[in-house]
Amino acid sequence: MIGYGDLATAALALLALVALRSRFRGAIALVWLCVVVGMLDTVNAIIQSMRDSVFSYPLGVNWVIVAIYVPALLVSSLLIFMRLVGPDRSSTENAALAR
Repeated sequence: MIGYGDLATAALALLALVALRSRFRGAIALVWLCVVVGMLDTVNAIIQSMRDSVFSYPLGVNWVIVAIYVPALLVSSLLIFMRLVGPDRSSTENAALAR
C-alpha cells in the first residue's frame, strides 16, 4: 500500500502539467484533483505515522524525508491551493493591458 498515493499524485501532476501546457479545457480540474489526492495522501501518511509511533524509532537517513520533504510538500500544496482559490488574475491583467 505504501507509495500508491505518491504514484497517483505524480501521475496526476504530470497529466496536469501536459494539460496546462496544451491549454486543455479541463486542466484546472486536473490540478485540483492532483492537489486533493496529494494532500489526502500526505495527511493519511502523517496520521498513520503518528498512530504507529514511527518517530520513536531510529529513522536513519529517512529523517531527511520527515524534516525537509514533508514540510516542503505541504507548503507547495498550500501555495497551489491558494493560487487556485485566489482571484482570477487573467481578467485583471486583461483590464490593465487594455488601458
